[in-house]
Amino acid sequence: MPFSWVLFHATCWWRLGVVLYDQQSAAKSRKDLEQARALIGVLAIQRPDDLKDLWQELCERGASWRDKATASLAQMPNEIALALGKDNVDTSI
Repeated sequence: MPFSWVLFHATCWWRLGVVLYDQQSAAKSRKDLEQARALIGVLAIQRPDDLKDLWQELCERGASWRDKATASLAQMPNEIALALGKDNVDTSI
């Protein structure tokens, strides 16, 4: 699978997970977050620098996006935060 496809879909799922965190039922939100975790987990292992760039771009969208992204990140495995260079979840990179 081409990396650009994986990055595109991880970006979409991360953003979708951020949006769905507030707007959808708990079951749908959990399913979407699980899909995001899987794609982002691959990036954390194989392309951590690209994952950092993705996080930075997401946080630069404004405070609301940053807050929702941080809330979504808090639900991800700690390895994701570590791949972003964080030892705890915060909004700075």
